[in-house]
Amino acid sequence: MRLRAVASVGAVLLGACAHQQVPMADVGTTERWERIMRQMRADSAETAAASAISSDRTTSETVDATIAPGIDISKFELPIHYNERVQEYLDLYARRRSSVFSTWLRRMGRYRPYIEERLAAQGMPRELVYLPLIESGYETTVKSRASAVGLWQFMSGTARSEGLEVSDYVDERRDPFRSTDAALRHLAGLHRTFGSWYLAAAAYNSGSGRVARLLKEHGRTRGPDELFWEVQGELPQETRDYVPGLIAAAIIGEYPHLFGLDGVVPDAPVRYETVSVPGATELRAVARASHTSVDDIQALNPHYHRGITPPNRHAEVRVPIGASADFQTALARIPAEERTRRLARTHVVRQGETLSGIAARYGTTVAALQKANRITRPHVVSIGRKLTIPSSGRTGGVGTD
Repeated sequence: MRLRAVASVGAVLLGACAHQQVPMADVGTTERWERIMRQMRADSAETAAASAISSDRTTSETVDATIAPGIDISKFELPIHYNERVQEYLDLYARRRSSVFSTWLRRMGRYRPYIEERLAAQGMPRELVYLPLIESGYETTVKSRASAVGLWQFMSGTARSEGLEVSDYVDERRDPFRSTDAALRHLAGLHRTFGSWYLAAAAYNSGSGRVARLLKEHGRTRGPDELFWEVQGELPQETRDYVPGLIAAAIIGEYPHLFGLDGVVPDAPVRYETVSVPGATELRAVARASHTSVDDIQALNPHYHRGITPPNRHAEVRVPIGASADFQTALARIPAEERTRRLARTHVVRQGETLSGIAARYGTTVAALQKANRITRPHVVSIGRKLTIPSSGRTGGVGTD
């Protein structure tokens, strides 16, 4: 995964609100996020320059320091190393960007119980719940310039390798629950490989191959957390920032009263029920049958990013608590043309097929096929040509035959 560490946290300002659910990101989300990312990077660089922090300090110079009174690091499950780099991020989050960090903490309440439950079940440090804070600001729909998506900022290849669906109609990187399970599997695997949560976090940010190669250059394959501080100067800047940023986020999150953030009220945890719907069901029809708004349904189902469920198969959809009781009856009352979207299909012409035969197969006409595919000579259609089947054909189909 190639991610932006300091930069990613700016995502929170994009849709900050006090509601339990957040609507899908609008067209300008990426642009606003990138603007905030640049400012966060500038703040971090300015702080580092003012502190004259160099990337080639020895382990003792970067690790040995005294943490502020009132913080008991023995209560943390994640190893806590306090140093000047961590202090930079404590200052950045709690002072210079305190309003941003407050929004992260508030939004975090929506998914914190679920993530902490999964971390405990897998014996992983509970403070990893702060990792999405610095990745995405707990925004489910944000997309980075590098095309990392969702709460955990997965790249598509890594997401698929961890069992998430990333397709035309479903992007489970946006699903806060499915992506959490995948992210924890990925992090646990990195920890097994490198033997350190700091090195695992660095590998999560910049890729396991990069970290493995760097350790090999130092004659190591894995190591204690202190090893991160020894090699961090040879990592990309965003990865050097990533671990101290995570440590600082955990410290502030666990001791908000010491940083003036104890007044933050977390959003209520997201709660839902699930219902089953046919392929290509409109989310607006789901909202109508659930007696709620489209924004609420989209917020609960951000992975259905085209406003419909995937065609050709039944799908589980989340609805507000209490909405499942009469859902199927209410959905059946909605006219078919408003309930299920008609979608174009793609057909690959095989030997011996004719336009008239293809039209009959899909319940359309030769004229409609000609118009949709700009065919002027209906009797001459090349074998292997992909034809678009007009959406006036049968309901609910999409794909390639």
